[in-house]
Amino acid sequence: TWRALVHVRQKVDHKRTFYLLEQLILKYKAHQQTVNVKEVPDGIDFYFLHRNHALKFQDFILSVVPCRKKVASEKMISEDFNNNKINAKYTFSVEIVPLCKDDLICLHPRQHATLGNLGPVAICTGVTQSLKLLDPLTMKRGELRPEVYYKNQRPVLMSAKQLTEYIVLDSEPTGLASGKMQQTELTLARARDLGKNDVQFHSLSHMGHLIQAGDTVMGYDLTSAVYNEANTKEWPNLSLPDVVVVKKVYPESRRRRRVWKLRALIKEEEEGAYKSIHKTGENDYEEFLQDVDLDPELRQRVLVYKDPAHFQLDENAGTVAPTSRAVEAMTDAPAGDEEEGGKLVEDGGEIGLEDM
Repeated sequence: TWRALVHVRQKVDHKRTFYLLEQLILKYKAHQQTVNVKEVPDGIDFYFLHRNHALKFQDFILSVVPCRKKVASEKMISEDFNNNKINAKYTFSVEIVPLCKDDLICLHPRQHATLGNLGPVAICTGVTQSLKLLDPLTMKRGELRPEVYYKNQRPVLMSAKQLTEYIVLDSEPTGLASGKMQQTELTLARARDLGKNDVQFHSLSHMGHLIQAGDTVMGYDLTSAVYNEANTKEWPNLSLPDVVVVKKVYPESRRRRRVWKLRALIKEEEEGAYKSIHKTGENDYEEFLQDVDLDPELRQRVLVYKDPAHFQLDENAGTVAPTSRAVEAMTDAPAGDEEEGGKLVEDGGEIGLEDM
C-alpha cells in the first residue's frame, strides 16, 4: 500500500512535457522510492510509502520543469489515542505550466515589460526550469519564470497541433542575429496549395541558419487561425504576421537512421483508457524523439542509449553501427546499474548525434 501520493498535471492536449520529465526522473533516479507510477489522461501519479519521500520528489519536479505546487491534502485512516499516533494518507499536487516547445503565446503587458519588451507574440523555443521565449520579428530572447507566468496567466495562442506545412520558395537574410540564430525573410507557400493556386506569404523567421529555398517548414497560419480574442485584448493595436515559422521538417530517412533510444518508466495505465489516447501518445512521443534528435541543448539534459537493434559485434568484440553514422551514447544497462558505458567509436573517432 501507499502513504503519500504526488499528482503531476498539465492542462494541454499532448504529453511532450511529460516525456521530458520522465527522462529527467530516470537520469537523476528520482523514482527510486516510488512504489507505483500510474498514467492518467492529463498527467502522472507517483505513489510513495513515506510522506518525506513524496515531498522530496515534489521538490525535484519543481526544480526541473516550470511548475507550481498546489494545496496538499491529508486523509486520516486511523488514530491511536493510546500511543498518540495518526495513520494518514497524504496527497501533493504539482501543476506544470500549460506551455510547451513550439507553442505560440501572446504575453500579458506585465510579462512583456518584465522580459524587456519582448514580443508580445513569442515562440516557446524550449522548456527548462523556465520557458525560453523568442520574438522572431526582433530576435529578442528571454526566459519566463513560472512565478511570473502565474501572476498573469496566459493561455496558448496556438499549439503544435495547429501547425501548417509550408514550402520555402525563397530565403533572404536580413543580417539580424541572436547567437546561432540568423533572421531571414521567407517567401512561403502552403504545401496543400501547390498546383492549386499561387498564394504566397512573407514571414520573418529566426531559422535562417537552417532554412534555404526548397525546404519544408512547419508554421502557424495566422491568416485563417481561430483563437480566443480575449488572449490579445490587452493589445488593441496588435498586428499579427501572416505566418510564424517554428521548425524545419527533415526527410523521413533521417528518422530511420536513428540508432539510439530512450528508457521509459514502467507505468500502470488508468482503467478504461481509450485507444485514441494511446495513438495520440505515440505521435507525441515521436515528436519528442525528433526534438531530442535536433536540439543539442535538449540532448544534454537526457540520457541517450545505444539501440542494440542497430549494432552488431565485430571480430574484435567491439560494437559497430551498420551505417556510416554513429551516436555518442551510453550502453544500455539494467536499471540501477552504475556502469555508464562508453561512447561509440568509429574509425578511431568519436561521433555525436550532431553528425547524423
